[in-house]
Amino acid sequence: MAVKIAYVSQTDREPVSPSEIRYRDSFLLAAQVVADALAAPQRIGPMTATEQRQEGVDLIVHLGRGYR
Repeated sequence: MAVKIAYVSQTDREPVSPSEIRYRDSFLLAAQVVADALAAPQRIGPMTATEQRQEGVDLIVHLGRGYR
C-alpha cells in the first residue's frame, strides 16, 4: 500500500511541541510506523473532516519545536 505523507515544518506559524502526526481514516498503522521512526515525543490523532477533504495526503507530520 502506498502512503502519501505531507511533512510540515513552518507553515502557519503556530508552535508545535511535541511533534504531531495526523492520519486519514484507516491509516492509523502507517501513523504508528512513522511515530516509531521519530526520536522525539509525538501526539497521534485523526485528521479533521476538513483536513481530509483539503489535504490530499494520508498523513500529516508536524515536527516539534517548529511551527505549523
